[in-house]
Amino acid sequence: MRPGSGSPKETELRLLLVRGGLPEPELNGDVYGPDGTFIGRGDLLYRQFKVLVEYDGSQHADDRRQFHRDVDRLEAFAFDEWSIVRVLKEHMNSDRADIVTRVRKALIARGWRP
Repeated sequence: MRPGSGSPKETELRLLLVRGGLPEPELNGDVYGPDGTFIGRGDLLYRQFKVLVEYDGSQHADDRRQFHRDVDRLEAFAFDEWSIVRVLKEHMNSDRADIVTRVRKALIARGWRP
């Protein structure tokens, strides 16, 4: 697991994206709005393009308090005009190429060029 990663699955996701030809994301970075207000901490950030990739393991659905916090946090990112790509445990088990495609599309829509 890489320093700064919040979990082995986040590391696995980061490696998937980088091996898929995408730039190296920032891990678990704090994000602040234009007025300096804390928005939240993102799992994998492409700060320059305002693209947030979030890994949601099963605890995010099973724990209602965690789910509520996630909804509020992701809404705050959306209000600050971040593009959010959510990756579930099930995606990691079956749709790995699609994950890279989804993140690539989000980055390109925000100005990244391969």
